[in-house]
Amino acid sequence: MSLALKVALTVLTKLPRCLREAIMPDMRIPTITNDLSKVQLSRIAHVYFEHPDLDKFDIFADDFGFVKEAQVGDTIYYRGYGIDPFVYVATKSKDGKQRFLGPAFVAASEEEFEKAAALEGAERVSLEHAPGGGTMIKFSRQDNTFFHVVYGQEERKIDSEEPTATHEQQGPYNKPFTKPRRGGFNIHHLCTASCILTLDRKIPAISLWPSTCSQARPFRLRCPGL
Repeated sequence: MSLALKVALTVLTKLPRCLREAIMPDMRIPTITNDLSKVQLSRIAHVYFEHPDLDKFDIFADDFGFVKEAQVGDTIYYRGYGIDPFVYVATKSKDGKQRFLGPAFVAASEEEFEKAAALEGAERVSLEHAPGGGTMIKFSRQDNTFFHVVYGQEERKIDSEEPTATHEQQGPYNKPFTKPRRGGFNIHHLCTASCILTLDRKIPAISLWPSTCSQARPFRLRCPGL
């Protein structure tokens, strides 16, 4: 960043808000509200990534705690312990580079799914080859990533056992004045990361780079929760 630009930005931050917004109106974040005209999404379903070496990533995924649910050609579907049939899709990169291809969200209903299908640029894709089946709507974005809306997937039955094997029991817990576990111990076991980590059906966070926020804004205005 040049010295002149640094000085200009410093001066701009010192100006009253009304003047700042008059000079740079794009600095204002528009208010986005939800209404029934927008596509209603219930939760995030999974994410898509490309990896240059699937064998190497598969080793990492197993250590991390993902469960390899299925592999179709150069695409591997990993699941966690939640209801979604898969949460991470890894595909072999054709140019040897790793990249994020976009998220997929579950439509709140079939009606909402068809609403997404009616949007400009929507491409209907069958998921019959993937665990859980279903149908997906795919949207291309200007940053070479994609946004997906899925519906009709068969949800997994949750296992009755706890998704960790690090200990035999937890609690009761000793407190400052009461010691209900007096003489007892919480026994922990050595195990791999797949025993320790609990993989939910949720993805912690998906971020947009500042350079793509303005490009993605029109779609975000039509789909709540993004």
